[in-house]
Amino acid sequence: MFKATVLASQLREKMAHYFDMVRGNEVIQVLHRGGPIKVLMTQEHYLDLVSRLTLYEKNSSEKVVTAKTAQEIEATVMEKLKALGQEKELGESDSGKLQRVRAR
Repeated sequence: MFKATVLASQLREKMAHYFDMVRGNEVIQVLHRGGPIKVLMTQEHYLDLVSRLTLYEKNSSEKVVTAKTAQEIEATVMEKLKALGQEKELGESDSGKLQRVRAR
């Protein structure tokens, strides 16, 4: 997980060396007496980790759409087909009454 674990005093002494160790997905852990553990990583690796995390997190304000069953989808399609058939029948029965208007 970590390429190396160093003390803060070691990091201060050989900063360039440890910064060079941090490349790609390689991460260095820094321990400081009495302080929280810190981590050195590239910004690219950090953003990659954050983007992966957002795939699995769910925001409480987001709404989840319920999935329809195959039968519900089929019923919806059949209703639309029936409505389309009725529109066509109305259009065909009225088409004889329509006359073409000449342009002047």
